[in-house]
Amino acid sequence: MKQTLSKMQLGSFTETGEEGFTIAELVFSLAIMSVLASISWMSMSGFRQRADAVGCMQHMKSIGLALNAYTQDHGYWPQFPIETASPDDENETWEWWYNTLEPYQIHEGTWLCPTHKRQLRGSSSLASEEEDDFVSSYGPALFDRNDSDPFVYGTPWLIERANFHLRGQQILMPDGSIETYRGGSFE
Repeated sequence: MKQTLSKMQLGSFTETGEEGFTIAELVFSLAIMSVLASISWMSMSGFRQRADAVGCMQHMKSIGLALNAYTQDHGYWPQFPIETASPDDENETWEWWYNTLEPYQIHEGTWLCPTHKRQLRGSSSLASEEEDDFVSSYGPALFDRNDSDPFVYGTPWLIERANFHLRGQQILMPDGSIETYRGGSFE
């Protein structure tokens, strides 16, 4: 009798006296684990989207600081040489912007929103760097050589070229703030 009690205290036993799990217990455990895995997968996706949006805003603010520094150094907004550019060659335009702001520590990767970069690479971390050469997620404003124009009228300096975060396009204002533009209104 004493031996039977000690076996009962150690755990559940099958009729043959061997310890184990029933199929129902295993299925139930797997179901719980799969529900928890799917919940955590969805929350990780949301975290990545929020992190990408924050990274995008940081890129825009960095470009804004560089545009401000360029304007202070040269006395005017960066002037893209429209007369020498081909209207059909977008690569030439972005190459010019990359080269113009590179002295201000704005490299090609800064011109890409993290979400846009992932879309270009098809979620593959093995994609080559050549895929995103001369591409930008942001469109800078064009001002004339008057040094006060970028600061006086409250015209946005930089705008996302697409709605990458599905909440509206982010816009960099002259004061360094980021606003969201949703089809006709700012938020």
